Amino acid sequence: EQRLPPVRKTVRRSKKLLEAADLPVIMNINPRSIYNKSDELPLLLEQYEASIICMSESWERENYSLEDLLKLDNYKIITNVKQRDFKGGKPAILINEDKFHVKPLCPDPITVPIGVEAVWCLVTPRVRNTGTKVKRIAVASIYYRGPKSTKKKELFDHISETFYYLTAIYGSDLHVVIAGDTNRLNLSPILNLSHSMKQCVK
Repeated sequence: EQRLPPVRKTVRRSKKLLEAADLPVIMNINPRSIYNKSDELPLLLEQYEASIICMSESWERENYSLEDLLKLDNYKIITNVKQRDFKGGKPAILINEDKFHVKPLCPDPITVPIGVEAVWCLVTPRVRNTGTKVKRIAVASIYYRGPKSTKKKELFDHISETFYYLTAIYGSDLHVVIAGDTNRLNLSPILNLSHSMKQCVK
């Protein structure tokens, strides 16, 4: 009987895999009101292990906030409820505070024009070392109603001004994530802000 030598294969460790492991899992959802889906949301977060959730239509109510509704352990909820008076819209961002430091950016230093539905925050990893490439991420959750909206120019102007303002402050260390429901809006004005801006969901 002839015994063959064991087959050994060396898998080289990729730095890109290690870098990717440090990045947040980002989820973009449009629940069209989270108030009747609050029991399902924690299950969704657990299933996908999402660290950052951008919610385009939370339908948050001034008299019953998302924090009061959801009561999620270890998640910071960033909203901008005063952007419209009638039902609908009201984007929100949920961030896992076990993994990231969270700094809300609205209304100070970023003021969102009334009628433009957007909310911003800055997240930084809690665990960082000299090899950490992504040190700061500006996250925006947006909602655009589509052809019925008259705020297309205002939305584009706001995103452009905010993008350049934040990159002027934080420089090349800053990465930007803009997520939301834009209802077939042509996103070229946003994508043209930087050569590194890419549309992930098509």
